[in-house]
Amino acid sequence: MLKGESVIVLWDTVWNTIEQDPVPTFQKIKPLFLAAMQSYDADWVAGRLDEGIYRQKGERFRRVLTSIIAARTGVTVTARTADGLTSAHRPDIVVQDRAGEPLLAGEVKMSGTRGHVTPQGVQRPDRGASVDYEKRLKEVKYTSVDLKLRYEGLHVNHWTDWIHTARPPFYVFWACLILGRDRPSRMIQRFDALQRYYCQRVGLFFFHQDDTSGQYTELPHPALVDYTVDAALEEIISIIQTVQTEG
Repeated sequence: MLKGESVIVLWDTVWNTIEQDPVPTFQKIKPLFLAAMQSYDADWVAGRLDEGIYRQKGERFRRVLTSIIAARTGVTVTARTADGLTSAHRPDIVVQDRAGEPLLAGEVKMSGTRGHVTPQGVQRPDRGASVDYEKRLKEVKYTSVDLKLRYEGLHVNHWTDWIHTARPPFYVFWACLILGRDRPSRMIQRFDALQRYYCQRVGLFFFHQDDTSGQYTELPHPALVDYTVDAALEEIISIIQTVQTEG
């Protein structure tokens, strides 16, 4: 078996399960997603996974989400270039309307990397989900606002009213492997501000390695019930289905 091949087979199981489910949701796929992610990290730590494959980890999360959307709506969701007011952007999720403009857009992020030994024999420490996430949050905020200014115009009255009604609606999904020094409550505060002031909805998935079982499990935190991945997905699916119904 080639390096990383077992991980690829496990991800194929994830894709097949989504395709075969008549109404797939992230909640249903979580156990398989966590198993695949843990296998990914175990192979990486043990040196059995090429760096090029490992760097696709975030892309795997994006594909899980877009596969669910596609299975529920029949619409293929891809990353596309979209012009903002001041810059061109390439959001991870773009669905276009009939005029070729963004019907909706969004970003998909993944944070948190286990410590590993490099091919040169250098031991790298764990890199928590909170490392550099403030910088990445700023990038997401800019993309959302710049797109909305381009398609909705410059006349902004009440900011929070405008951000939640201006086109295109913008969604952010973030999966976080919580490690040693991460402070989940502080991170959730930042994501709450992102949802309040910069986008339609944030879908969060925090997970960690359980101390007892050693398995990757969802991190329980009461505040996360307001930021579920499925709530954001359902809004996206509803927007697409509404346009489809209107013909």
